[in-house]
Amino acid sequence: MTNRRFALTSILAAFVVALGAWNVAGAADSYEGKTVRIIVAYSPGGGYDTYARYVARYLHKHLPGTPRMIVENRPGAGGLLSANYVYHSSRQDGTEVLHVGGSSVIKQLTGIAQVKYDARRFQYIGATHVQSSVLVVTRQSGFKSVDDVFGPSAKEISLGGISTGSPTDVAAQLLRDVLGGKVRLVTGYAGTSRIRLAMESGELDGVFNGWASLKSTNSEQLRNGEYKVLMQVSPKPIDELGGVPTMPQLAKTDAQRRLIRLTTTVPYQFARAFLVGPKVPKERVAQLRNAFDATMADPEFLAEAKKRRVEIDPVRGADLQNYVQEFLGMPADEKARVLAVVEGK
Repeated sequence: MTNRRFALTSILAAFVVALGAWNVAGAADSYEGKTVRIIVAYSPGGGYDTYARYVARYLHKHLPGTPRMIVENRPGAGGLLSANYVYHSSRQDGTEVLHVGGSSVIKQLTGIAQVKYDARRFQYIGATHVQSSVLVVTRQSGFKSVDDVFGPSAKEISLGGISTGSPTDVAAQLLRDVLGGKVRLVTGYAGTSRIRLAMESGELDGVFNGWASLKSTNSEQLRNGEYKVLMQVSPKPIDELGGVPTMPQLAKTDAQRRLIRLTTTVPYQFARAFLVGPKVPKERVAQLRNAFDATMADPEFLAEAKKRRVEIDPVRGADLQNYVQEFLGMPADEKARVLAVVEGK
């Protein structure tokens, strides 16, 4: 009897120790009392800033410990400043999350010296949607259709850009160098919000901007005709823009269409990524991915998205990881053709 009592006591003691260890591990995995910082690689007021702040309002409640969330804008070098920071200098504990465009991956393909990271080693949390871009111009620009930029009597269109590899720049260069449009690209703006200010002042005619961002930041201008959409650049035609030509429809050869796909459709898959640094523990990455997926399915989040006309068509983190690997691993001959467009050669 004594031996049985001793054995039972030993089992209970072991259980208590194990339970205590489990609780300590659980506490270590919790975000309780922490602050999660979402770093936006561009200036306030643009589409990336809008989406980051929107996601931040819901993401925290799906993380264990419901941490405090803040959003910080760190524009510079078309996203490179923030990407380099998150790769090398950020806290690698899951409390600093970067929201950056696909240009951070495209810039690596170009081999420019300012890229101090390997985008394949970032750990991708998810994306709110696949990028669908449009060419939008102001009413005062006088452009009625994209046909106005083609042919012997074409009028030059001045378009704003952010940096080499940015969707704003790549699409403008496709229109100019592949399709033959009369385009003047003015690049170096800190974000699309700055570009839109330049459009409204008459400094620029238009920009290739994300359709989802444009709807959330400039819905009134779209409704009242101050802004006019001339072209779509998206993996599939946008239902709301029936009748507006797509860039592949303007292509004259299969080679042009293939080039458009490699420089827009594939990169647009990872154009709205949320990610963390390469040394964040896998357990933390899994927590962030699960919380992001839960946020994308949150009824309150989706109801507000519908009310605000914010597009939500999420891409899972593991899929983003694969898209980036595929893009940076393209064959040498395709890479050369893509670089000729991206670098404007």
